[in-house]
Amino acid sequence: MKAWWHLYPGRREAELAALDRAGIAYRVDEDAERKGVLALDLDYPLETGELRLRAVFPGLYPYFRPRVEAPNVSFERHQDPFGKSLCLLGPRTQLWEPETTLAAHLTRWLPDLLADQPPVEGAEPPSGPRPVKEEEDAEVLSNYFEYADPSYVMVDGDWRVGAEIVGGTLTVAISLKVPDEENFALQGLVTKVSGARGEIARWRLPKPRDLSATVEVPFARVARPAFEASPQEQYRRLVVDHPVLGKAKWRRFGRDGEVVEVAFTAIAFDEEIRPGVAGQGWQFFMLKRPNAKTKPSIHRIRAVRVGQSDLGARVPATSILRGRTVALFGCGAVGGPIALELAKAGIGELRLFDPDIVDPGPTVRWPLGRSVYGQNKTGALVRHIAANWMHANVVGHRMVIGATPDADDKYPKEGEIQLFEKLLDGVDVIFDATAEVGVQHFLSDWARARGIPFIYASATPGACGGIVARFMPGDGQGCWRCLQHALYTDKTIAEPPFADNGEILPPGCNHPTFTGASFDLVEVSLQAVRVIVRALDDRQPRPESGYAILSFDEGFGVPSWRTGSIPRNDECSCTG
Repeated sequence: MKAWWHLYPGRREAELAALDRAGIAYRVDEDAERKGVLALDLDYPLETGELRLRAVFPGLYPYFRPRVEAPNVSFERHQDPFGKSLCLLGPRTQLWEPETTLAAHLTRWLPDLLADQPPVEGAEPPSGPRPVKEEEDAEVLSNYFEYADPSYVMVDGDWRVGAEIVGGTLTVAISLKVPDEENFALQGLVTKVSGARGEIARWRLPKPRDLSATVEVPFARVARPAFEASPQEQYRRLVVDHPVLGKAKWRRFGRDGEVVEVAFTAIAFDEEIRPGVAGQGWQFFMLKRPNAKTKPSIHRIRAVRVGQSDLGARVPATSILRGRTVALFGCGAVGGPIALELAKAGIGELRLFDPDIVDPGPTVRWPLGRSVYGQNKTGALVRHIAANWMHANVVGHRMVIGATPDADDKYPKEGEIQLFEKLLDGVDVIFDATAEVGVQHFLSDWARARGIPFIYASATPGACGGIVARFMPGDGQGCWRCLQHALYTDKTIAEPPFADNGEILPPGCNHPTFTGASFDLVEVSLQAVRVIVRALDDRQPRPESGYAILSFDEGFGVPSWRTGSIPRNDECSCTG
């Protein structure tokens, strides 16, 4: 077997020589070496004696760091309680330099790890500042355990169960699928946390519709989660100290005409969620048995944090979009991705408008595929978003803008103007991705008359370019008609590039469409989302009206945008 020291002659010898110079005694695991793995048992010198370590080099050494274990010692910090490996560096690979030897790695970082341990009871606390690693990482206790993936229970990371609370009850909405005796898939959401004195916390946002069953789960607040690799042994230890965990109620769930019995319980504990910041940790246990006469299997279930601050931590735009409403017209190749990005970024409310169904042909450049063939586009997006980003309130409307009322339908009880006033009431931005000039014209005038920002985006035939334009009422710049005049009549603004043969009439389609791939069209969608977010950002000065025009470099196909303001046309009646 070819090992890394065959690729880098002399590196293995250099590693061992560096250990000799550092005074670190070692023994090579010959059985491991015959299998192509360099593993060393080490005696690291300390003032009080020696610390037994074991180092295992990865197969792609020296590009990646060796794993260092302390098998005979349990540290409070920076150690996996099960595998006993030490966290000498943060997890990111750039913190390891390939030129570093194991000896240099140990002598540089192991003293800091030892100094960062809590003092032994009765001993003097260490003097001087706490050692700081190159990259601080949190001691998230729950991450050390193995779980029955892909099962999970969702919690709000902002919830706290105070130290004075010994336990209580969780109300959990769940979906449980048990295809056979061995496998299962549990999804859950804690909707209420209750203690002896009443409600502690409650889920305030929409609940996924598929979580249709509700269970009451006893929980105990524990100091530590009992570090046992086996969920059976961990649960046994927890029940001894917290008898309430053994009083979970059994419930029956169907499985192809048969049933299984399950019971749930949970623990809450403090754990570091950011360096030096304590938060609420959770673990869940599911007990499963065919019937009351059999011994249950015990499964450890992962808790995942899905509160607003949990999901918004990675996307600052979430704080901008929360509580805002966007009306999006056109959910095709440009509008569909916009809807998903706004939902993921935390939009408060999204109103979708599109009359079309999902036809197979366009799905080569649409976010969803065969699973939604034949569905209305808005309905498919609403269901997809609700299933995956439950914080977003998304409503779909299947309607043709400007359609003539049909006498056979006895005409609508309310006119289209009244309908639009109702559907667009309270929106913060009106966005057009229909690529229909008539719809753009109507929506731009509607928005301007009501002081609502209007934005539109479209791609050109062949997806050779595109445009995103923003109109902020009252800023003195030109309107949508002024921009069209500048682009296509007097040519004072160069229009986006397009292909002369970039339109086709696909088989079975009653109107032409442009050609172009999703990987080019999405450039327009992503820029459109940025423009929407900027228009809603109250933290910065209000943006002005303007346009951004897309083109692609002929060599590498690199996208580039040119921007500008919108000139007023002297013949236009708009007032800016």
